[in-house]
Amino acid sequence: MKRSAFGLLVLVLVFSSSGLSAERPNVIILSVDAMRADHVGHYGYPRNTTPHLDRVMSQGTAFMDASALIPLTNPSIASFFSSLAPYQTESVRNGVPVRRGLETLPGILRAHGYTTAAVVGCAPLNAFRSGLAHDFDHWLDGGTEVLLELEAGIMTMRALSLIRRGLPEPFFFFIHYPDPHQPHVGLPGFSFRKVPPAEERRSLIEDYYD
Repeated sequence: MKRSAFGLLVLVLVFSSSGLSAERPNVIILSVDAMRADHVGHYGYPRNTTPHLDRVMSQGTAFMDASALIPLTNPSIASFFSSLAPYQTESVRNGVPVRRGLETLPGILRAHGYTTAAVVGCAPLNAFRSGLAHDFDHWLDGGTEVLLELEAGIMTMRALSLIRRGLPEPFFFFIHYPDPHQPHVGLPGFSFRKVPPAEERRSLIEDYYD
């Protein structure tokens, strides 16, 4: 993660509810598309871009030297889930699904009694395009819209709704946020402008931070 040219921040949260044994905890994986580790506060970036992530990371284990196998979303996630190189998963670029029968982490957990769920917000991970949905009991994406990317608030609402409806435990939940990826839309209350926009040309990096 620290040295990768391709930005992909991954947080793994493992926890047990009162009714679960420590040997079968719930597992939540949060990944953030196009998010550079060297612009995250916990990794030493001086601007206060990621206060909430910094707090979570300070309470866990942060890997200082990890790299993506390929700078493309679906092939990279496929390798992350399977521990195989892109030529082995057969997803060598976005739009090329993984090969049929690929063994993945969610598939293994599902075979051992886990409920598997995913909420993804970028087009390359849509079920019909990625091939990754076959190991999930629930897979929510942007549908067939080619360029649609869902912002974080919508995705979190979808994920919480699924859990609150009574997602059977133990569960494995994968959530992939696309917000740092272009195009940068920006939301009210999130601004890294130093002066009013009328007085300066807004920079690409400030759009990224927002």
